[in-house]
Order: sequence, then structure tokens, then C-alpha cells
Amino acid sequence: MQGSLDRAPTLAAVPEPSPAPAWRVLAEVAEYLERHPADQPPLGDRTVSFTAHGASHAEKMQALWSFARFLEVRPEFRHQVWFVQRRFGTDGCSITLDMHYTPDFDKAFAEQAGGAA
Repeated sequence: MQGSLDRAPTLAAVPEPSPAPAWRVLAEVAEYLERHPADQPPLGDRTVSFTAHGASHAEKMQALWSFARFLEVRPEFRHQVWFVQRRFGTDGCSITLDMHYTPDFDKAFAEQAGGAA
């Protein structure tokens, strides 16, 4: 044997697994709810929000448009904010998948306050 155990090299760092895709996470939630039917709170109307990731305005807009294509909807620009939303379910029992992006917070806040930026 060469060397001793206290001189053994440190184990290589194991990278964290990449995050599960959204559909897998939502399927896991659905499976959990299916297996635990008792004592479930009423769903109501809920929203699951996704982030428009990107380092630049162009990258964030690309993420937003990609999400819109995925949901088969068109983005909307309201009150200085880009929205992509699609609702699943019915009134009182629905989930809306949402992504929004605010390019200019100052303009958005000014519009909310009723002023012009």
C-alpha cells in the first residue's frame, strides 16, 4: 500500500442534478394529490409563475416568446409589463401558468400611479 488513508485525495465534487422540467414537477404534485384525496384544501384559482431568465432584454424577451409558443398563446403588453398566461381548469378550480417581464420598472410604476413616464 502506498501512502495512508489520511493522505487520500479528496473525492471529486459531484455536480448537483439539473432541475426537473416543469412538467415533471407538476406531475409529481398531481400524483401526490391523487394519492392523498382526504383533507385536500379546495384549489380555488391559483397561479404558477415562471421567470423570464436572461442577462439582457433580448434574452428575456426570447424566453417570454418561447414560453408563449409552448403555451400556444400570444404575449400581451399591459401597463408596461409583458404577460404570457394560460389558464387550465374552470372557475373556482383552476391553475394559470404565467410568465411576466417588466422591461422598465420606472415606467410601469409611473403608469400604475396614473402618471406619464
